[in-house]
Amino acid sequence: MNRIVFAILIITVVSSITNAKYSGGSGSVNNPYLISTAEDMNQIGHDPNDWDKHFKLTADINLCAYSGTQFNRIGTDDAHPFSGVFDGNWHTIRGFTYTAENGDYIGVFGNVNAAGKIENVSLIDVNVTGRNYVGGLVGENKGTISNCYSTGYVTGGDNSVNLGGLVGDNFGGSISNCHSTVAVTGGNESSGLGGLAGGNYYEGNISNCYSTGAVTGTYYVGGLVGGNEESGTVNNCYSTGYVTGGDNSVNLGGLAGGNDGNISNCYSTGAVTGTYYVGGLVGGNYYGGNISNCYSTGAVTGTYDLGGLVGFNEDSISSSYFLVTSGPNNGLGTPLTDANMKQQSSFAGWDFVWETVNGPNDIWAICEGVSYPKLNWQFVPGDSDNDKDADFVDFARMGLKWRQADANLYCGGMDLSGDGWVDWKDMAIMCDHWLDGL
Repeated sequence: MNRIVFAILIITVVSSITNAKYSGGSGSVNNPYLISTAEDMNQIGHDPNDWDKHFKLTADINLCAYSGTQFNRIGTDDAHPFSGVFDGNWHTIRGFTYTAENGDYIGVFGNVNAAGKIENVSLIDVNVTGRNYVGGLVGENKGTISNCYSTGYVTGGDNSVNLGGLVGDNFGGSISNCHSTVAVTGGNESSGLGGLAGGNYYEGNISNCYSTGAVTGTYYVGGLVGGNEESGTVNNCYSTGYVTGGDNSVNLGGLAGGNDGNISNCYSTGAVTGTYYVGGLVGGNYYGGNISNCYSTGAVTGTYDLGGLVGFNEDSISSSYFLVTSGPNNGLGTPLTDANMKQQSSFAGWDFVWETVNGPNDIWAICEGVSYPKLNWQFVPGDSDNDKDADFVDFARMGLKWRQADANLYCGGMDLSGDGWVDWKDMAIMCDHWLDGL
């Protein structure tokens, strides 16, 4: 009898090993599938039955072995989306290459529905080519994306639509705390191209994000997002990449090409070149479009309807500014000199740190007389060496300044409380942000 029981146990163990999927786990909330190899990653796309499961990366992954269309996209279209949860666990996926010139919904995740969630993952050196809804991470997103970034190239041919460095089309979804350095390029008559997302539609939300890659296309081309439409919201974001349109290009902006949604507390610094409706921040602001508490500094060049802030407007622009030398003053937005742009008092109604008149949220920060405003989330309290975290290097530097007068955080100093002095108050603030950014 003991031999029979032992044999059954052996058969059970061997069977469970044989049927094990990925590198472990069961796909549940508390026991997600573990992904540790490129083969694991590719296997997810091979089995649509798993697209509503939970996954967790346990190692950095290199997908360079897959090229052309060899990688199995996870979620292929609206009828077959990814609806699960993918936690990158702060790991990287390197070398994602996918070439399908006539392909739609192209990205590591082709299509993510409202239940889908992707977080804490970095894409390095993506090289993606497609036609419509093309992004480094996601082709079309209706779900939630947070703490992700991408580097590399996204390319579309003639008449391509919705190309983005991270997401091709954010269709009612949410993108937060993400960034992209991807160069995005479309062919003739391409539309909806953005450094972070090609389009942000139907109450889609983008917040605390930035992009730095150059963007080239024909219609609705923006440094951060191509078109922010149908009540889309872009808040607390910035972009720095060049935006370029070819002959007869329309709606080009340093942050957004076109807008009939809401854009607030944003800025752009990249140069913008196009033909019609060209603006330092937004190319065309249409009915339903609201722009508030924003600024732009990039040079604007074009032929018709140009503006330092906005090229063409049909609705609301408030408390928004542009560098007087960056583009023509068409009456949209307020021009400021370089010196004025470095003074907090120039930005009426803006919620800066260490003031309470305009709100308690501390959205903006400035080094008075030295630099233009930046978003407060761009700074990590205590990060003295600008490596985006507060660690022992910064702790040592605080020690060197202990009980001394010093510049504040936003001017590169160790005074974190704004009282001009380095003491226990500043130490407490640093402790609250210890290892932030890692």
